[in-house]
Amino acid sequence: MKLLTLILDFLFPPSKEALKLRSLSPEEINRELPPAPASPYHYINSLFAYKDPLASELIWSIKYKRDKHAIKCGGFALYKALENKQAVLVPIPVSKERRKERGYNQCELLVDEMVRISEGKLEKRF
Repeated sequence: MKLLTLILDFLFPPSKEALKLRSLSPEEINRELPPAPASPYHYINSLFAYKDPLASELIWSIKYKRDKHAIKCGGFALYKALENKQAVLVPIPVSKERRKERGYNQCELLVDEMVRISEGKLEKRF
């Protein structure tokens, strides 16, 4: 897999944000990304400022590349943002055509990662 990544990076050089995303741990990315500006609606919260280049790369890597590292980082950020709050996550449905085209739903990938993190935390509690 590393050889394939090297070849692809040579043919299609990654952006500086993509390289930075690869080099940071989920904890570092969560600390480094700037928070989103306050929403005029009290019931809507965003984690990060989407216009930040690193945040855009994170989201793009999850949504269009199914990048495992980006999914871990995004799942960790969501988990940390929600771990002490009561919240309802509503997955955005994807059409059958889009699921067939892409092969996955990025919201499900993030929730699966949050569950994986949560299960590790729950084992320590009990």
